[in-house]
Amino acid sequence: MSPERNLFLAVLTVALRDLCGPDGSPERREALDWLGKKRPSMDFIHVVTLLGLDADVTHARLRAIAALPHAERRLVSFKTNENPTRTAQRAAWVDPNIRRRERRAQKKMAA
Repeated sequence: MSPERNLFLAVLTVALRDLCGPDGSPERREALDWLGKKRPSMDFIHVVTLLGLDADVTHARLRAIAALPHAERRLVSFKTNENPTRTAQRAAWVDPNIRRRERRAQKKMAA
């Protein structure tokens, strides 16, 4: 993977982590501004396009995450020490209920 792509993946990862932060935090406000309100910001479009992602779909999913209560957003947030490439790839397509389904599947496999 190219260094530029890794950089843009890291940008998206940090934005997701900040987006999942507590309401009113400066990092969350900056992430929301970068994401854009009803339409994606040009900076956001530039980053996700260079990653080969659909800007409108990614924007809609991240806005859905941003609308969740803080306790639920924390479930979406990923460990910061995880591989940033893997985290950003998962983050771009995350489903707010994915953690719950993963836990259920693990319980079924363990039983």
